Amino acid sequence: MRQDSLSFEYLSSLCHDLYLIMKAGISFDEGLGLMEENEREPQIKKVISGINAGIEKGESVSDAFSGIGIFPAYMLNMLAIGEKTGNLDKVFKSLASYYITQKNIADAIRRAVTFPAMLFLLMLAVIGVLVVQVLPIFNEVLKQLGATMSPIAITFMNVGLAINNSRFVILAILLALLLVALLAHFIPSWRQCVLDTRDKYFAGTKIGVKIGAARFAAGMTMGLSSGLDLDTSLEMAGDLCKGTPTGDKADRCRELISNGTSIAESVTQVELFDPIHCRMLAIGLKTGAAETVMEEISRQSEEKVQDDIELAIGRIEPVFVIIMSLMVGFVLLSVMIPMMGIMSTIG
Repeated sequence: MRQDSLSFEYLSSLCHDLYLIMKAGISFDEGLGLMEENEREPQIKKVISGINAGIEKGESVSDAFSGIGIFPAYMLNMLAIGEKTGNLDKVFKSLASYYITQKNIADAIRRAVTFPAMLFLLMLAVIGVLVVQVLPIFNEVLKQLGATMSPIAITFMNVGLAINNSRFVILAILLALLLVALLAHFIPSWRQCVLDTRDKYFAGTKIGVKIGAARFAAGMTMGLSSGLDLDTSLEMAGDLCKGTPTGDKADRCRELISNGTSIAESVTQVELFDPIHCRMLAIGLKTGAAETVMEEISRQSEEKVQDDIELAIGRIEPVFVIIMSLMVGFVLLSVMIPMMGIMSTIG
């Protein structure tokens, strides 16, 4: 099993179960044994068995998880810190919340991409049928009646016919792209390169910046609730967003703090969060409620991301529908207007 096969949902569920085991006072190896007995998925059962085997050998929890070789580095680092600080139960609870937050963000992104893509493909299919199949028939009919379509409609038809004549070449290109995509999925180095390129591009978009801020806030919340101080939490949360605008802001924030600027002022100067969230954090730092405030900022940031994605979807859908309607209408009118002219002449 590869690391990327561990879903956010599974990681959240695993951490939540382990948190409940620790809170119930059940020994770690006994709790893992119970989880292994109740697990029906063979691959997951093997993972739990491997963790339990490490614990029984006397390894630390973080080492037992690390020995499996499929868990995210950030999770392993947090487990190691939890063991050192004696807050391992809090770390598991925080990780469960963190990964369910990541799942919600990933689901929102998936919904934002899937429907517009399907609508776009449907639009291309409808226009393709009209241009390749319908227009040539009407063009021949109009020629026999002594009329012609508009130059733009003829251009559309010629482009469609050229694409149709090159369909085998286009199919070969699509198959080659599909092969590359499959190789990128199964070859870790290729997959990582594709993911890095995607993340680098997407992180600079308006929604990408907000997603980065939401992930940073979730990382800060997890660090604080796990017993880490604010500086360490800031550093670890920044590592989650390395190579993104949010990660760059976190680096500048740490530089300002090292030069003597207060945390609240540093966060405000680099605009790490929205102005209202910066003020909330400043008040939380003064009142000793930084963890509670950070948790609220994380919740509001996630809701804002989901609202923005739904708003983007709401704007994209009618745009695609309007474009498709206009193009279909144009194609039909380019045929119907000459036909109407002929009918009026005959009449």
